[in-house]
Amino acid sequence: MTDPAGRLLWITPALPGRVHDLTAARAHRIIRTCERQSTPVLADRAYMGAGP
Repeated sequence: MTDPAGRLLWITPALPGRVHDLTAARAHRIIRTCERQSTPVLADRAYMGAGP
């Protein structure tokens, strides 16, 4: 995850095998953490329905 300037904010450990980005985001609680901290997130259509 990066900020709008492209600076690295968050990197997660690798998950085994082929894992969809949304599954990885949920496994590492990225969506929940951003929601709790009121951090706005821009993502592509693969994340539609992931949360507010």
